[in-house]
Amino acid sequence: PRRARRIPPHVLVNWAVQIARGMLYLHEEAFVPILHRDLKSSNILLLEKIEHDDICNKTLKITDFGLAREWHRTTKMSAAGTYAWMAPEVIKSSLFSKGSDIWSYGVLLWELLTGEVPYRGIDGLAVAYGVAVNKLTLPIPSTCPEPFAKLMKELRSREEELTRAALQQKSQEELLKRREQQLAEREIDVLERELNILIFQLNQEKPKVKKRKGKFKRSRLKLKDGHRISLPSDFQHKITVQASPNLDKRRSLNSSSSSPPSSPTMMPRLRAIQCKLSAVPRGLLC
Repeated sequence: PRRARRIPPHVLVNWAVQIARGMLYLHEEAFVPILHRDLKSSNILLLEKIEHDDICNKTLKITDFGLAREWHRTTKMSAAGTYAWMAPEVIKSSLFSKGSDIWSYGVLLWELLTGEVPYRGIDGLAVAYGVAVNKLTLPIPSTCPEPFAKLMKELRSREEELTRAALQQKSQEELLKRREQQLAEREIDVLERELNILIFQLNQEKPKVKKRKGKFKRSRLKLKDGHRISLPSDFQHKITVQASPNLDKRRSLNSSSSSPPSSPTMMPRLRAIQCKLSAVPRGLLC
């Protein structure tokens, strides 16, 4: 069996700083700032080989960006990562932010300082529940240097960051609602224009009136129901409004439990159509 390797404190500090600088680059300095969303010890690798048990002057690399998302996009995403490294808001509502990456960094820092696996021996679902309701936290060792103990406490206190993330999410949801409303209004405007064009075209056509068979009998007006006008026969609509046949399946953005909260469902794309009278059965609406 491989013997445990003791890592000198100055190396641990160097590694913690390297990881922090890497996350700062991802959040603030990258061309497209991103959230890692799965920061944990197993995703931190050493660039150089370890020879003769020499672990000094090694370069750490943050890996596994399969769950990463661009920071400028919505912070409301599907669940990702591992429960032990997840922030409470991630487990409860899949709300990712810079703050959730900072929380994961705090767990990773705890691993560096203790050399232990977080929540060892506790079932994964129990960890998820305990972290989500703030009933389960990683104890800060009494032997931990005061600066590191203070840092880990600060990493767990992220009210300002969470508030900022929640406000940003709300702003994005309102923007999406406004866009949907604008699209719905545009559809109505386009439909109104199409109807006006069709009505204008129909008005340009001269009506074709069939000649009356027989003679008009005024005596029939003196009958009991002679003052009533009967409904027209063989009446046909020349214009109809139908959903566009192009299979425009625009659905509301609330199509899954991991997407932003409900917003108005998008109305189908409607089109005004002029009916061909030869294709319409008599007495039926188009």
